[in-house]
Amino acid sequence: METRKHGAHVEVSAELLADALDMQASMTRYLNASDAERAEWARQAKERRAAERAAATPAPLTLVALVAKLNWSEEYAEHFVQPYCTCDDSRDGWDYCQHAYDEGVV
Repeated sequence: METRKHGAHVEVSAELLADALDMQASMTRYLNASDAERAEWARQAKERRAAERAAATPAPLTLVALVAKLNWSEEYAEHFVQPYCTCDDSRDGWDYCQHAYDEGVV
């Protein structure tokens, strides 16, 4: 009986390796940080998000904007608001109801 081990050599760019090492260093810093340091980082992140929201020009809520953001067709959006629609998001992804299939909007 003979056993052989097969493998593949995969080239990793210096840039990809550097990104992986940066991620590892970030995780190590986070895991070794004190509660006070983590709280400060959370506060800083909250401030950055607030500044980002303040700098953005608000988009008006329209059906066209909502459909585009969700990457839905207008026909599907119309189906989705109907009382018989049971389409839903599950842990396995988006689940379309049988009505959507019957109406041909998926």
